[in-house]
Amino acid sequence: MTVHGFFVYGVLKGKLKIYEAAEGIDGQQYSTEIGLIDIFAMEQASNSFVVIELKKGRPSDQVVGQILRYMGWVKQNLCTDGQAVKGLVICRDPVPKLSYALTMVNNIDVHYYSVSFTLRNMP
Repeated sequence: MTVHGFFVYGVLKGKLKIYEAAEGIDGQQYSTEIGLIDIFAMEQASNSFVVIELKKGRPSDQVVGQILRYMGWVKQNLCTDGQAVKGLVICRDPVPKLSYALTMVNNIDVHYYSVSFTLRNMP
């Protein structure tokens, strides 16, 4: 299973539902005129759109501009009256520049992941 698949089917299960457009296009690698949203979902409890960016390792604070751009597109093209758009950055390691940038934005969260595995000889 890919890291992308792990998040889609593991971490997000139950809280978010992958967005599906009327045309049957789903929210994994959701194509927009301004780029690909890694995962585009709906938060079932609040009926809010959620834009998720998956980053390997240590992300740059530039991800804030990227996710805000996608969130703005969703707001202008898909939201109905009063519907919210949230952002979620999922990355491996904390980065001070990213943390400082996110203190000024109240609708983007960051979650950190860790991956470990063990290699064993066959018996």
